[in-house]
Amino acid sequence: MTTKRLVALVIAATAVFAAACNVSFFPAATGGGADGQAPAPDGIDPDHPNVERRTRTVDFDGVQTLRVNIPTGRVTIRRQDDLSNATVRVTKTILAQGRSAADLAELLSASEVTIERSFIDVGRLEIEASAARALADTDIAFDLLITVPRAVPMEIVLDNGPVEVSDLDSDVEIRTHNGGIIIRQVAGHIVARTSERPIEIVDAAGSIEAKTSNADITIRVAPPAGGFVMVETSEGNIDLAVALDTGAAIRLDAREGSIAADLGGFDVTNLSVGTDLLAGVLNGGGGVIEARTTGGEITFIGL
Repeated sequence: MTTKRLVALVIAATAVFAAACNVSFFPAATGGGADGQAPAPDGIDPDHPNVERRTRTVDFDGVQTLRVNIPTGRVTIRRQDDLSNATVRVTKTILAQGRSAADLAELLSASEVTIERSFIDVGRLEIEASAARALADTDIAFDLLITVPRAVPMEIVLDNGPVEVSDLDSDVEIRTHNGGIIIRQVAGHIVARTSERPIEIVDAAGSIEAKTSNADITIRVAPPAGGFVMVETSEGNIDLAVALDTGAAIRLDAREGSIAADLGGFDVTNLSVGTDLLAGVLNGGGGVIEARTTGGEITFIGL
């Protein structure tokens, strides 16, 4: 497969992600001006009384791990140059209809996002969101844009919604439902789990475990020596590209589907090929590459 084909696959996967993860209940961007526009001011939005924004600067000194836990919404994590502080931009959006402006203000105030050090581990920073008692989790969405100053392992738990992480030198674990996952330029080990939505992991340099259902997975990775890449979906396609110097036992299993593999550039031994199964050893082995889908296609190439 050519490089142009790989680029096309990545672009296509990004387009699928954008369509599948459109979060239309956020009426305005919550970014910090990276797109050339100034961020919306803090406070209740005068044009959308169901929306409130708050920005907090958080002391990041001594933080060893970051844990984010919100019931529904969206989480975006990026790196910034400030080495001592993190920034958390929170947008709360009431989705329940038929509320007066006064009721909305009260509900927004009672729906909290707490940011604090763990009581049992001061090296762990915990960010948690909770809806007002009068609201169900589905009546509100929390949109978090978090910029962090340096590499710390991260755990992101989101009951319902998409997650995007980029430009980090740390381990990342993401668990969500009905939300797509995009991970770009992460040097640590990655765990990404969702359902009914795609996963895209590109320019990665660690071991990867990625799992979804009824959706596609796109992976571009240079795994470490002895590392692993474990990818699984159902009723979806897997597009997998790994560095040509990767040494690993490989197994591609496309039950009730098909496999298209270009092994050019690898030193391949013990090769076994069938209609929906390919196994062998790349460059003498040492690591593990496994991809599994049911009813989909697996495409594999070297980078």
